[in-house]
Amino acid sequence: MLDFEGFKKKYQEAPVEEYPNRVVDTIREPVVSVHVSTYQHAEFISDCLDGALMQDTDFPVEILIGEDESTDGTREICKNYADRYPDKIRLFLHRRENNIQIHGRATGRFQSTYTRFKCRGKYIAVCEGDDYWTDPKKLQKQVEFLESYEECVLSYHPWITTYGKNDRENQEGLIRRAKKDGDVRYDPLQFTFVYENMYDEYPESGLQSMLGDVITRRRLSEYGSECLCRSVKPGIHREHNNNLYSSNEELDNKIVMADSLACALSVVKSHDNKEKIKKDIYHCIVAAIIYSVKKPLIVPESYKSIASLVGNIYQKGIFFDVIKNVLRMGTSKIVEKLATSETNKN
Repeated sequence: MLDFEGFKKKYQEAPVEEYPNRVVDTIREPVVSVHVSTYQHAEFISDCLDGALMQDTDFPVEILIGEDESTDGTREICKNYADRYPDKIRLFLHRRENNIQIHGRATGRFQSTYTRFKCRGKYIAVCEGDDYWTDPKKLQKQVEFLESYEECVLSYHPWITTYGKNDRENQEGLIRRAKKDGDVRYDPLQFTFVYENMYDEYPESGLQSMLGDVITRRRLSEYGSECLCRSVKPGIHREHNNNLYSSNEELDNKIVMADSLACALSVVKSHDNKEKIKKDIYHCIVAAIIYSVKKPLIVPESYKSIASLVGNIYQKGIFFDVIKNVLRMGTSKIVEKLATSETNKN
């Protein structure tokens, strides 16, 4: 485990500048810290920040932005917001020299973890810079939900997906259409999270995971459950070419998920949670094999992900368990998929 000083000592190569603000002086004890990570989001970041700033709560809220030295104007937009809301926004200006690469790919792991350490609230709400919230009572509802159910340590809410830039003024139409078409999602996605801020340290294995939300969820599972807060209006999740995860080849995404789950094995202690993670790894690998049968194309990045995954599960001592269970769970599905593929060819 790394505390903030240990994290900086090991991973920080260049200084991080905190843009001038008065937040710490004006908000002594925030109940919620809104954690925004952004890079190359010039088209989208205003919607994200407007969604955070419109929150109507009876408790103090601080907004922390980790800006990862974008070149498309995102940084300038964030500075403009910080100038307009110096009592609300803490902006951290990062440098690419600090970037943590995983499988040879640049990630947001340094700036995201750095900003996470800076969060002072009892709860943390997450919103990536290309997503946005539509409900001005979102934070109020989710905090009240968490306060009402002690067994719940992470609250999430419905969401819908849009592709590329969309008109925020038409969000009600987007939501109505999604409801009509059955496209509203109810599974946990990071930008819908509000969770208890209960850690002063971060697991080093989490810094080798492409998917930080996987580490967050599995750590919190040691202390309580995840709960869906249905009363919150659906948020808007955007997919576009600059998405770190959703823009990748689908096969690679499945492998990355399995690799991130393998990283999460180091952050849980209970036997039941470890077994759940192992089962999820098996399912991801089977899904990847089935997908490769359907579309036998592996992008170059996938080779690095596969090598990392194999090394990860071997290091965790579950390599042979994985092979055995993947064969047990996947053989019939793979044979079925092969048969279907051959039939389609004929």
